[in-house]
Amino acid sequence: MDNLVWLARHPEFTGDPLTQVRRVMRRAREAVGRSEEGFARLLQAALPGRTITGPIVQAWESRPPPPPGDVLAVAIGLLGRDLVVELADGTTGGGDLAPLLAVPGIDTERLQSATARSHGVDRRVAEDLAVLTEEYWCLYHRMSPRSLQPVAAAHHDAMRRLVTSSVSTPHRGQLAAVLGQAAMLDGWLCFLLDDRRTARARWTSAEELAREFGDGPLLAHVLIARSSLVSTLPQGGRSGESAVAISLLNEAESLVGESSALRAWLMARRAEEHAAGGTRSAVESRACARDLAAAELLLTAEGASGCLPGPNTELDWNGFRGNCALMLGQDDEAAAVLRASVAAAPEDRATLRAVLLNDLGAALARLGQVDEACAAFTESLTLADETGAAVHAQRVAGGARHLERWRRSPAVAELLDRLAHLA
Repeated sequence: MDNLVWLARHPEFTGDPLTQVRRVMRRAREAVGRSEEGFARLLQAALPGRTITGPIVQAWESRPPPPPGDVLAVAIGLLGRDLVVELADGTTGGGDLAPLLAVPGIDTERLQSATARSHGVDRRVAEDLAVLTEEYWCLYHRMSPRSLQPVAAAHHDAMRRLVTSSVSTPHRGQLAAVLGQAAMLDGWLCFLLDDRRTARARWTSAEELAREFGDGPLLAHVLIARSSLVSTLPQGGRSGESAVAISLLNEAESLVGESSALRAWLMARRAEEHAAGGTRSAVESRACARDLAAAELLLTAEGASGCLPGPNTELDWNGFRGNCALMLGQDDEAAAVLRASVAAAPEDRATLRAVLLNDLGAALARLGQVDEACAAFTESLTLADETGAAVHAQRVAGGARHLERWRRSPAVAELLDRLAHLA
């Protein structure tokens, strides 16, 4: 059952995937006429290896994180729906197959056959794998890193086996580009989970593919991601080298190609690094403003294009803008932008909300609004715990340094105690 992927995008369910997941859970419980406690007992009986209680069912129905794939599969079964593709796990003779989403227009049977090496790779298979990989990238915005990473890893491993076994196919270059994107996604999720060793390994693999096949945009993607490894931002400003990050981003700029989503991410990241440089000089401020404006222009010209971690919407862009203002010492502006962004951020975008709340907490702490800052930091930590994104908890630890002079305040003492336990 672990190879069952929860509902993402299916013709019967339109709109936000996580909202649909919650709806499926509620509809399944209502279909069998059970209370939350009764439904929990029903699920527990089907999945004896899990601990499932009424409050857990209530959480799955109302807020992130989403239910695990095996739990949702049971719920879908109670509804009598076949919305998830079930795959062999490699122990039953079916081959080593990756999880597949029920994505409209994708021939999942053909993909299964290709992955099991019983069908040759043709143009249609390569194109479907590209679409599927893009779908996994899009789930990054709605699904917790802890839930998505095992699925992304399985997809990456299946893609690598396929590329390795397709040495003579004319579509190997196209497959390699898709494998590179799969490696980038798995690496990014591992980075958020603070598994930097795996992140580096995945990005090194993607770089090798980019250089072998002359894929400039993929290499640019690697460089943008690596800039986060050396950045001060994931460490809450406690360590890092902004100059090194900027040099990586400058190198990526010459390789990024025509992808507006990739270029917007590059510009927004470089704006952050200019702001984080520590000098707060007029030169760095102008460079930050220039790159932010370039990222915004890509948004207004192209709309929300792509599913990369960069600014795909105005809300995303305002998150970068607020963080830049914070690092440039413009605390009032940062607090105003970030407070409005938190209010506008959908509940199911938990990873985005965690970052926005942390940056808001830092701005409020510097303004002396201690209780509100602690509330923002605490909510950010709760979301980091729910999603497994340990890197966001590290950002909170860095931002909370601004509360040191109020450490005897009950709210600050409680926050620092929680951070100490996490450490």
